Amino acid sequence: MEVLIERSRVGEVAKVIKELSPVREAYVGDIFPGPDEDPKLQTLFFMAMVAIDHRTRSFMPYEAVISGKRYFGSELLYRKGMIVFEEDPSFFLPENLSRLKPDDRLLKVILDDPPLWDMHVRTLLLKDLGVKLSRVGLDHVLSDLKRLKVARAYEDPVEKKLYLLIKFLDGRELIYYRGERHVAVDNHLTRLALRSEIVRVPDLKEGWEVGVKEDVQIRMAVREAWDLVAMKAGVDPFALDDFLWRMGREGKCKFCLNELREHEHLLTWYY
Repeated sequence: MEVLIERSRVGEVAKVIKELSPVREAYVGDIFPGPDEDPKLQTLFFMAMVAIDHRTRSFMPYEAVISGKRYFGSELLYRKGMIVFEEDPSFFLPENLSRLKPDDRLLKVILDDPPLWDMHVRTLLLKDLGVKLSRVGLDHVLSDLKRLKVARAYEDPVEKKLYLLIKFLDGRELIYYRGERHVAVDNHLTRLALRSEIVRVPDLKEGWEVGVKEDVQIRMAVREAWDLVAMKAGVDPFALDDFLWRMGREGKCKFCLNELREHEHLLTWYY
């Protein structure tokens, strides 16, 4: 499969991004623990929730109203995670995650109402994360977050969840991070890359499902293209990631050329 990065379009999009001057979000509010909470528990919350933060919509939308406020997609997932955190933050300790069962009551609070299309997969990912963190230790992982790739949730070659986690932990000052920075390539950023034509896949038709190899190839090109946009615009890739994620959800794009949706690759926890 041929995947092209269109350098001229990268430059044009970068000019728009530079004018918009996106900044980092604060990662606070009712979907995240407060900054005054125990830093270890904050860190474990982010690790666990990012581990299960992938495509929430399949055949049905994932949305609900909680205390009069509507949430959808990953924001609903994190809000449900916060309900658990507020009731018992020790749920997120590795030793407790490692003992999870598919019918665990607290997990159902996070995942079951409304239902998610792959609840048992997310259970597996949380359980596996708990087992791996218990084995190697949180401090060992925090000294080099790439070590998290031993956990199934973070094994994605394009590192979507890894850089989403780094973005959160860095933004909340829970780690001191000076490594490479990339956008976290999910379905929103992929869709915007294809719609804006900074990435083109000549043979791809809307709705076509691709295999793992082709999916990685497309998303690696998407990551490189958005990283180039960030560099040319003089914008922090994490700030660009926040901006694009919000725009991808809201559907308001100032530089898109068409309405093409992203390729189909549903059976994955990478997105």
